[in-house]
Amino acid sequence: MKIRKGLYIQWNKEIFKIIDFLHVKPGKGYAFIRTKLKNLVTGHVLENKFSSKHKLKEVNIEFHSYRYLYKKRDIFYFMNDNTYDKIQIEERLIINNINIEFLKKGMKIPIFFSCKK
Repeated sequence: MKIRKGLYIQWNKEIFKIIDFLHVKPGKGYAFIRTKLKNLVTGHVLENKFSSKHKLKEVNIEFHSYRYLYKKRDIFYFMNDNTYDKIQIEERLIINNINIEFLKKGMKIPIFFSCKK
């Protein structure tokens, strides 16, 4: 896999977007790749070095804008703004960092999907 900006990877059981990278070949030692990664869930940016031999797992991510409709029991209902398709998401599948009590009807929310290639 070739590292590039905009690539989504799974590392340390989390998904990150590569926002910058630089191949470094020091005079002594092995080459490495210096990366700047953005956590897809938390939004935190961190810098990390990967050995040029390190294998990264690429993840195919899609996201669409959805409008929050309502909650019934532990199920949240959303509608795609473009296709008007409705989806249901169980409360347990919504990431803990999201304050679901602040969701308001009609609020636009980006929803990320991990897709198989």
